[in-house]
Amino acid sequence: FGHITISRDITKRKEMLESLRESEEKFSKAFRASPDAIAITRLKDGLFVDINDNYTSITGWTREEIINHTSKDIGIWAKAEDRVKMLKILKEKGSVQNEEFEFRIKSGEVRVWLFSGEIIEIGGDRCLITMTVDITERKRAEEALKQKMEELRIAYQKLKELDQLKDSFLSTVSHELRTPLTSIKSFSEILLTYDEDKETQKEFLNIIKEESDRLTRLINDFLDLSKIESGRMQWETVEVSVAEVIKTAINATQALVVKGNLEVKTEISPKLPTVMFDKDRLVQVVTNLLSNAIKFTPEKGKIEVKARLLEQKESKEKADMVVVSVTDSGIGIAPKDHGGVFEKFKQVGDTLTDKPKGTGLGLPICKEIVEHFGGKLWVESELGKGSTFFFTLPMAKSAEMEVPEAEEIEEPVKVAITGKKTILVVDDEANIRRFLAHELKKRGYSVLQAPGGSKALELARKHHPDLVTLDVLMEGMSGFDVTAVLKNDPETKDIPILIVSVVEDRKRAYKLGVNDYLTKPFKIDLLIEKVNQLLRDAQRKILVVDDDKNLVKSLKYQLGKRGYSASVAHNGKTALERVENRPPDLILLDIKMPEMDGYEVMKALKRRPETAHIPILVMSGIDIDGGRVKALSVGAADYFSKSGGFDQMFETIESILGGDAED
Repeated sequence: FGHITISRDITKRKEMLESLRESEEKFSKAFRASPDAIAITRLKDGLFVDINDNYTSITGWTREEIINHTSKDIGIWAKAEDRVKMLKILKEKGSVQNEEFEFRIKSGEVRVWLFSGEIIEIGGDRCLITMTVDITERKRAEEALKQKMEELRIAYQKLKELDQLKDSFLSTVSHELRTPLTSIKSFSEILLTYDEDKETQKEFLNIIKEESDRLTRLINDFLDLSKIESGRMQWETVEVSVAEVIKTAINATQALVVKGNLEVKTEISPKLPTVMFDKDRLVQVVTNLLSNAIKFTPEKGKIEVKARLLEQKESKEKADMVVVSVTDSGIGIAPKDHGGVFEKFKQVGDTLTDKPKGTGLGLPICKEIVEHFGGKLWVESELGKGSTFFFTLPMAKSAEMEVPEAEEIEEPVKVAITGKKTILVVDDEANIRRFLAHELKKRGYSVLQAPGGSKALELARKHHPDLVTLDVLMEGMSGFDVTAVLKNDPETKDIPILIVSVVEDRKRAYKLGVNDYLTKPFKIDLLIEKVNQLLRDAQRKILVVDDDKNLVKSLKYQLGKRGYSASVAHNGKTALERVENRPPDLILLDIKMPEMDGYEVMKALKRRPETAHIPILVMSGIDIDGGRVKALSVGAADYFSKSGGFDQMFETIESILGGDAED
């Protein structure tokens, strides 16, 4: 017997197996510890073969919920088309490199993953090993940055446009200011230098006046726009007749109509209801639209102004509106430019061969005014076919309406101004003082002048003038400071004060005790009217509060005959507003009124230190048991029955206010 030995050197094989084992161990460690989410799926059936821990962390599912399940079972793909796209890339390229796909995690949230995959073979099966990185937050940051960059780009573009608009606007304003100023300066120098005949002097003075009016309109536009945008515009909502406003606006533009040889027609619906609006501002809107129509209408052209009730089918939201339109037969506006005509500081000039004078502020201001009262302003026009500007106004509801200034429509009974009155003019501008003094002296007043607050106080205490006209913006002491000092001094507190200033802060002025307010620039006739009125009712102001309009009219007349100035409120709420704005010397108060009765009004007035001292005489049309006792307990100075006549009440008024109202 013998032995046959067969030997084979397997050293290399052992080394290869060891190396493979080590490689598998390293792969396994790398697989488990990778910061990326790694998954292995079998291509033939799509089952998950293995996943690492990070895969479970970012998806929220456990290993048991994933292994031996397909992505379709789990619903991990947010978009089915993304999986189709991934398989197509694999088929074409054999691998997927850094593709962005959206996946849905267990919570239902959709996340963005950066996805890479390679085809490998495991145990004879072709498998796909994928590595994913959650880049959701990065994508969100990129999107936010992209959006921010777009916002910055838009903002930068707007700044460029605003800069261009500013340059254009400043150029226009410079032209609009310099042109009338040049005329004023030139013709003034001619009148000062040469001895012209009276007709020529009159002609040149008329030119100076026209150019001054033009400057005034420009300044008023700037002031109006500034006050509207800062919320300081003073609005007075009253019941207004549209027909009267249209008539006023047509009269104001009549000279321009005649000059242009134009025809203006009106068509106002019969029984057109009144509207709730600021009358002066409504006149401003209609006048501006008429002026624009005149500018753009050639000689012998036609302009038509219409007013009618807005029909229900025209406005689903608001049918209680009146619509006013101004139509011209001028050059028209291209549809693409319709919005531009209402933009501030912008004029539609590209299509105009004869661009009119102006800054382009008129229509934007009109739009702000109309929209403040809940209306709408728009234009319908085509080039060469003229233009129609429409605007809507809120209709007044007479049955429920509160008309703050309706009682002022009647002219007050005028009391003659006896004796020569002295007026103290306070302004730091010498030319303004000189102008006011000239106009007041021409009308028979004696005038004192003060260039500032300190001098004004000195003259007021020394001479005790009958009235003070007072500027607000002055060096040292402002007009409001001067008012506060005068009204807190027993020697000067009764002197009426008329503010004459570019500053418009009526609410603050009236709270300090100012009697009336006039904004520069002003018409001298208006100033004289206010001066006369203040001198008539300087010391005796009575507020009549009653919802019986006929009775109010009678009381107002009788009080006027006795030398008192009577204002009116038709309900308690309006009465409180009147007292806050212009505290009267005495109040005649009805008990039975809508919204707030007399007792509520008295309680409100007595709670406030600034109004608690005002004497209140209660009037009642119904004899109520204990009515007098209740009225006196609430704070009334006396109680009267309307059925007993008013002689005793007038005697009480005279005794409370110190007798003769003229003194």
